[in-house]
Amino acid sequence: MACVRRGWAWRRGLGALARSPRELLLGSFGLACWALGLVLEAGTLATLLVVAGVGLVTLGVLLPLVTEFELNTSGFKFKQALERRDTELEPFLDERQQQRLGNLAGLLTGDLHAGPALVEDALVRAYARWSQVPREHQELFLLCTVVRLAVGRARLQRVPPAPDPRADAPGLDGLVSALAQLTPHERALLLLRHWEVLAPPQISVILERPADVIVAELDAVEAAYDALASTG
Repeated sequence: MACVRRGWAWRRGLGALARSPRELLLGSFGLACWALGLVLEAGTLATLLVVAGVGLVTLGVLLPLVTEFELNTSGFKFKQALERRDTELEPFLDERQQQRLGNLAGLLTGDLHAGPALVEDALVRAYARWSQVPREHQELFLLCTVVRLAVGRARLQRVPPAPDPRADAPGLDGLVSALAQLTPHERALLLLRHWEVLAPPQISVILERPADVIVAELDAVEAAYDALASTG
């Protein structure tokens, strides 16, 4: 859980860095207006520029303070939310669950050693949105995050990696070789149906396709896989 929370905090830190140029831009623009107003001769325009400059600089200084104040005032609730999120996510950090999801991710990418890292990344992403997910959908949400990450990774690979003889999952190398002949989407269809034993409506949620399309694709992929297996 600690590494998941650290990963989530690191992502939040990147978001804060992305927002900080806004305050810097406001302050810089305000200083420019103020300086231009001082350079110009006394008049309405000069006065307006000075006032606008002071206002923008003040806004740039106050925005981070207001944000910090809001965080401090809601700190207790924020801590409670984190503790509740940790408690709800704890069952999914079980070693058996991690191994199952890691094997699934490895089979989807064709690289069994990449599975644990993908699962950790999925946990970090899921942790950020965990409080928005109804409890009855949390398992499906985490599975959905793992599958979409793994399928995305697999699509970036032009050639699936060869099975590693040092792999710690005996018996899976043959399955990796067989699945390597399918596209990432086809692998996901087969594995979600037969590895995770999900119904077509659940698979349609994960792969973002209508359930009737999933059923038709499953029939085609299962027939193609059986044909490959018989010729292999």
